[in-house]
Amino acid sequence: MARRHEGFTIAVIPHSAHGKRRELRVSGAGAPWFRIAVALVAIAVAASVYISVTGVAGQSRQAVLYRQIESLRDSLAMTADIGARLESIEEQLEEIRATRRVIENLATQGAPPADQ
Repeated sequence: MARRHEGFTIAVIPHSAHGKRRELRVSGAGAPWFRIAVALVAIAVAASVYISVTGVAGQSRQAVLYRQIESLRDSLAMTADIGARLESIEEQLEEIRATRRVIENLATQGAPPADQ
């Protein structure tokens, strides 16, 4: 029995009658290489679609993260402002305490003895 060479033909036929008909014949020896090339092209197309889809999803996640970063920066600025105000209040409170000590010291020095 004669061995039959496996191969195939790809025919491109335009819808209009005026176009040129094209054929691609792949013989038995070239068929495995052609199949490998088609598989590699399909993998490349699938990978590019995957990268495009995940890139778009990554951009939307990135926008969310940028909004969160801005919110955290605003919160940090408010916290720093509150910290500065608290430090100022503590300084004023320390001045009040120092003044109170002076007043109490003067009151105890100028007061008549408690026995009289």
